[in-house]
Amino acid sequence: MKNIIKLISILTLSLSLSWQALASGGGDNSDDTRLKDVVEYNLEGNLGLKGYDPVSYFPEGGGEPLEGSSEYSVDFGGVTYNFANEANMTLFINAVATDKNNVKYEPTYGGWCAYVMGLNGGKVDVDPETYDFTGDRLHLFAKGALEPWLADKESLEKSADRRWSRILRRARR
Repeated sequence: MKNIIKLISILTLSLSLSWQALASGGGDNSDDTRLKDVVEYNLEGNLGLKGYDPVSYFPEGGGEPLEGSSEYSVDFGGVTYNFANEANMTLFINAVATDKNNVKYEPTYGGWCAYVMGLNGGKVDVDPETYDFTGDRLHLFAKGALEPWLADKESLEKSADRRWSRILRRARR
């Protein structure tokens, strides 16, 4: 009975967050316009991170990439994230409830290769098991792109931030 109540609570919160993301996505004064920008993200359908659990990369989620399950999924701003377990899904939901505009568990640059984004603003697919952090920011990479990123990380990250911001501004027009 406790599990059923917990599941209903999580589903209710997930639906509420999906509705909040939908409701906040269209206004001119809203910072959370991901619903309009989702075409710029690296998705399979609407699935982010190729189905990997975004929380699993972080120490509190286990510290290594795990494939998620559709049994534990959340739609956030038009992107569906799968989680390996209920605990990771709850961490994500709590992070969204705290600050829906800056969820640390979401990958940077819409899930595209951080190195190529910094190099020329290109959108190159990633290997979800090739990643790096800057503080609490999760960067993903194509095979072979992590090493050159690490060689000039600070400069490339600044460039990638600028280029991704430009891509999103153009998408919002």
